Amino acid sequence: MDVAILAVLLAGQPVPLAPRTEPSPPQDVEPTDAAPAPEAEASDVVVPAAPKTGSATEVEPEAAAQAGAAAEVSAEPEAASEATPATVADDPEPLSEPVANVTEDERPPLDSRPGYAEEELQPTSVQNPNREGGFISVSVGAGHCGTWCSHMAALGSGRFEAGYRWGTVAVGASASLAGGTYDTPASENSDIYFTVEASGSTRFFHVGPVLQFFPIAAGRFDPYASVGIGFRRAVDVADVDGISGEVKYWESGAGATLGAGIPVYVTDRVALGLRYDKSFAIAGKVCATIDGQAPDGVEECEDWSDQTEDLNTVDSRFVRLARPRPWTVAFELRVVF
Repeated sequence: MDVAILAVLLAGQPVPLAPRTEPSPPQDVEPTDAAPAPEAEASDVVVPAAPKTGSATEVEPEAAAQAGAAAEVSAEPEAASEATPATVADDPEPLSEPVANVTEDERPPLDSRPGYAEEELQPTSVQNPNREGGFISVSVGAGHCGTWCSHMAALGSGRFEAGYRWGTVAVGASASLAGGTYDTPASENSDIYFTVEASGSTRFFHVGPVLQFFPIAAGRFDPYASVGIGFRRAVDVADVDGISGEVKYWESGAGATLGAGIPVYVTDRVALGLRYDKSFAIAGKVCATIDGQAPDGVEECEDWSDQTEDLNTVDSRFVRLARPRPWTVAFELRVVF
């Protein structure tokens, strides 16, 4: 134990402690040559433990206290700086590297900042649908067939298509069915197509490959044009007043189709829209029977060219235009998979 500290304690003077804020001016303490006081018993005097400095050099009590206070004062700003909360940027997604002196217009776009998921930057699936791949299409609508169906108000129609699409081109197969019924009263004018009362039905069928072209490559609207060829058949069956037996007339042969549609995607793989289709006869035969038998003196079936062989140009054109050319407007459901 240092002799100076023991002397101060035996004299009854408290050891001065320096304040934490500003240290008091040092006081000169004259060294004393007094002899060591007689050793006191441990029960009479309480001696505080002196800090270990690791040096054998004697240190004045007040100087040691002042040095400790100065160290505490110098450490307080660091503690305060450590306790200061970090500044949070107003931007919820800060840049990984701060940019100095950058105006709001010069800030990098959001898609270049970390934390923005890629799927959040892409358009929604409805705005950018997945168009390529296999597809199926179902259509239901109504239509007519021109002069050949003048005795009918309208036709009902249905169509099914399936195929595969690459980019703006699709190929597939199509099958369509249209038809309706009629009930025609008798007419007093012999120039009218039906001169007697008749009731019956008319049916149209077409099946074959189809090619579709889509001019718009992206977006919800996906218009297209289509062309197809295949086999077609038109059948009319009627009960005619004054004729015993069922009267049947039909045409069959090669046919072509033209169409267009405007589907709108409601999800990334499902589209709804309208479409228009029209069917034409290319070549084939015309047949007629009464109660399953060919009329007297007439062949059951004959080629189209034979019907117009002996006709002049005007009559031949009239016969061709009188053939059924069904057209339909339908509501379409298209699914890509």
